[in-house]
Amino acid sequence: MRDLYPDIKKTDYWILTFVGIATALTVIVGSLLYYTEETLTEFEAAFPKEYLLHARLLDEAVIHIADSIVDLNQTSAEEKSKSFDRLAGKLTQVHLKIREFLDLADSKDVSGVVQGDRLMALLEEDMLYLDNVIDMASEEGHQITYVKAVRRLYLVREYIQGYRDQFDFFALGLVAPQRDKVGEMRAEVFAAIVVVFLCVVALLYAVYRRYRFGQALYKSEQQYRRLYEGVSEGVYLFDLRGNLLKCNPALARLLKYKDNEDLLKSVINAAEDVYMDKSIAENHLEVLLSGQSLKNEIHRWRCKDDTLIWGAISARTVFDDSGDPLHIEGTFTDMNDRIVAELGLRKAKEVAEFANRAKSEFLANMSHELRTPLNAVIGFSEILTTEAFGSLGHENYKEYAADIHSAGGHLLKVINDILDVAKIEAGQMQLYERDVNIKDLVRSSIRMLAVRAMSAEVELLEDVADDLPTVFVDETRVKQILVNLISNAVKFTKAGGRVVVRVDLNNSGGLSLKVVDTGIGISEKDLHHVLSRFGQAQSTYARTNEGTGLGLTLVQLIVDLHGGTFDLQSVVDVGTTCIVEFPAERTTALENVS
Repeated sequence: MRDLYPDIKKTDYWILTFVGIATALTVIVGSLLYYTEETLTEFEAAFPKEYLLHARLLDEAVIHIADSIVDLNQTSAEEKSKSFDRLAGKLTQVHLKIREFLDLADSKDVSGVVQGDRLMALLEEDMLYLDNVIDMASEEGHQITYVKAVRRLYLVREYIQGYRDQFDFFALGLVAPQRDKVGEMRAEVFAAIVVVFLCVVALLYAVYRRYRFGQALYKSEQQYRRLYEGVSEGVYLFDLRGNLLKCNPALARLLKYKDNEDLLKSVINAAEDVYMDKSIAENHLEVLLSGQSLKNEIHRWRCKDDTLIWGAISARTVFDDSGDPLHIEGTFTDMNDRIVAELGLRKAKEVAEFANRAKSEFLANMSHELRTPLNAVIGFSEILTTEAFGSLGHENYKEYAADIHSAGGHLLKVINDILDVAKIEAGQMQLYERDVNIKDLVRSSIRMLAVRAMSAEVELLEDVADDLPTVFVDETRVKQILVNLISNAVKFTKAGGRVVVRVDLNNSGGLSLKVVDTGIGISEKDLHHVLSRFGQAQSTYARTNEGTGLGLTLVQLIVDLHGGTFDLQSVVDVGTTCIVEFPAERTTALENVS
């Protein structure tokens, strides 16, 4: 039935099952009662009680005649007359009853079976004869008449007994057909009882299944009740006007009420009693009544003590089978601690960003103040070193001037790196992009560092194809990348080592720039530290080389400005590979460069 009517609910299915079985059982029992009544009526009609009364009358007549014969044989002459009177009355009664029965037999069309006419004629003749006997009984000397009368009574008794036997045969003829019907009735009643038994068993089974279903439903209800009452989220039920109908204990706790009853008693309409802003509540109600749902809407609700609590509101409208709205159900999840923490983090982040931006802006604005005196120091120390205006007088002055010049140059480079990082973080660095021949740029960078590589006894090589496309970049900044990477490779490669600058196209069509050295390498645990601000590898050799640790940071920032990626791969005592990937949209066809 559930397959034929998939929309029927399980509860309705059980009701239909009970009604169906009860109806079938009622029909079967009613039919059985009707059939039994009709069959018994037929039995009664086939052998009415008049037949039984008639048989009893004949038996009584036979017995009475026998008793009269005994009385006539044993009584005196005076008593014989009374016996004849009684016998005559009895025979008259028998005569009348037989006549009634014969009339009944004629009406039932069985007169031909029960041949009582001859018996009636004999009874009439015997009654006339008995009347004569009674008349003569008072006269003396009629003993012979009594003897003949007794003989005549014997004959009447035989006639009545024969008629009684004939009637028994007739009665058996009426009962015999009904015997077969009794067998049919027994079989049919047995079949009906079996069907009733099966229906009762089916009903008991349905009741048992309904009991099991009720138990499962009760357990499920208890389980969902525990979930409903035990969850930390507040669960509520509103009517279509926003009035609170039901809620779980969690909602009462969140809104600081004593229990559910206290909340339901205190809060009538959510828009007026719970929502901080009534317009938001009206908007939510309008959205829900239109068939839409609310999902994690973050708003504040008012607690019992007039404090406010942040929460995520989720709700939907429940409709009946015909599509009419019934009520609104939803949840309120406590988000107060999370929102407060997020607001604190957001404020702290804004403060940190402001401080960082102020620091970057300060460093960027200090560019002129820092570089101007350093340029003077470097310029004048260079004049002193070259003795442009004459001899210094002592050889140590020249050496000191060279040290001042070297220290000033190093300090200027550090300041330039710091200022570049500050500019990038402050968003003040602009790229001056144009098509650049990467091969020329690599050669220029290698020439700048060739003297340093030669002094360190490191072989500096290039591996750049001639047919590479040009790349649309800021030439100065890309050269700064190359110089930083090559100088680092030379600095951390021992004498006899080798540094190779390799440029080729990657699989996506972009330009891949690699600086590969055979230096000391970097351990895996130091890779992240090296890429951080002012980070340096923790090794004895690294500490013997000057540097601020901003070189790779600056490379990473400049690559990011170009939309590329920077990767560092290294193995201790084997070497390091620095990889810069420029996106494919920055490469163009190589033009003839004179």
